[in-house]
Amino acid sequence: MRARAHRRLGHVCARAGNHDDALEHTHLALASAEEAGDIAEQARVHDVIAWVWAKQGDDRQALTHVRHTLRLQRMAEDALAEANALNAVGWYEARIDNYEQALAHCEQALALHRRHAFPDGEACTLDSLGYIAHSSRRHAQALAYYRQAHTLFQKLGNNYEEANTLAHIGDVHQALGQHDQARQIWQEAADLYETQHRKEDAKQLRDKLRTLKP
Repeated sequence: MRARAHRRLGHVCARAGNHDDALEHTHLALASAEEAGDIAEQARVHDVIAWVWAKQGDDRQALTHVRHTLRLQRMAEDALAEANALNAVGWYEARIDNYEQALAHCEQALALHRRHAFPDGEACTLDSLGYIAHSSRRHAQALAYYRQAHTLFQKLGNNYEEANTLAHIGDVHQALGQHDQARQIWQEAADLYETQHRKEDAKQLRDKLRTLKP
């Protein structure tokens, strides 16, 4: 109970931008979970600590903690949690340009999500694979992954992630020099952001739209 309370306080502090307080609460949560021998809670705490570091732009620290999450979720034998952790490890590996390892982890995550019929996780992992392919300049493959993710997010009614994936698809079209396609997709994503009251995200896309050649 104490570990859960500190974990949640850490999450709240991180959302408010209080990095030091967030880390203090999450480390107290981790100590309490370790004392209780609660493997699943330890994994959840490491996941929150990773998110705290990621919000500060430190993807290496985030990767260290999601690796602990993966190790612990494997011990807990929770297939969904393990698949989510594999995707997280792959994502942060890609963020520090370790694309080969990132691809391997995300492909493992995708296989697990599909084997156990976890469509939300499948969609998120496809989005990660799109990012890896795009960052590796495999743009055609990136489009294929992102389009699969977009279709799944639509089916699931996840408009929040649908908008993000549309923005990513626009990025790939821009990289390919397909400015008309990028313009159309970014406009659609910006409209979705605005309906979701995500003003900063919408503004960033509007700024990108203004840079496109006519």
